[in-house]
Amino acid sequence: VYKKQKSYKKVLEYYKKAMKIYSFNNKLILDLCENCAKELKIPAKDVIKWLFQIPHSYNTLSLYFSDDMELSAYVNEFTNNFTRITAAGGIVMTPDRKHILMIRRQGMWDLPKGKIEAEEQAKAAAIREVEEETNCQNLKVIKSYDITTHLFNKKQKLYLKTTHWFLMEAPKEQNFIAQKVENIEKVSWKTINNVLNLYPIHRLVSDLIQQVKKDFNI
Repeated sequence: VYKKQKSYKKVLEYYKKAMKIYSFNNKLILDLCENCAKELKIPAKDVIKWLFQIPHSYNTLSLYFSDDMELSAYVNEFTNNFTRITAAGGIVMTPDRKHILMIRRQGMWDLPKGKIEAEEQAKAAAIREVEEETNCQNLKVIKSYDITTHLFNKKQKLYLKTTHWFLMEAPKEQNFIAQKVENIEKVSWKTINNVLNLYPIHRLVSDLIQQVKKDFNI
């Protein structure tokens, strides 16, 4: 049994460090956790589990795995403890690149996405999920855009979710319908210049949109 009060405060200190440099890479966050673990003399995986118990606005701790990064044995061992989910989603813009499609799910602004079904291709899943969650029609996939990985805690169970993102466009005239069974409360176009002012918004989503704006010089 750990001295929880003292240990929790120490984990919180390291957590705050991580949040200050939220665009961290995989190695950096693991280094922070391992340093904290050494100081507390507890397993690093316990430190990470504690991070998920700390309330914060995003309820998500994002890890970005680059394709050329050689993951350590520790990372592989740790991630094997998670339930893995593979999903696909769409970054949908109007043809003039002035608006982006956003959803509000359980109070958080997000991009439409969902789990890839058995034997379904990521591109097909992305289109299906956007249509199901928003009723957005006449979608055109421009290109495969990015792959993100994030960890989240739901009902005391840890998940590792990999999402394949596709850049899409669709006509502005739409009859949006929020998919209530997926807890989506609102669907709407948001101006690309003001979308990052939405609150609260998932940090991973914010990072994706920032990259899109950079790529299109918006």
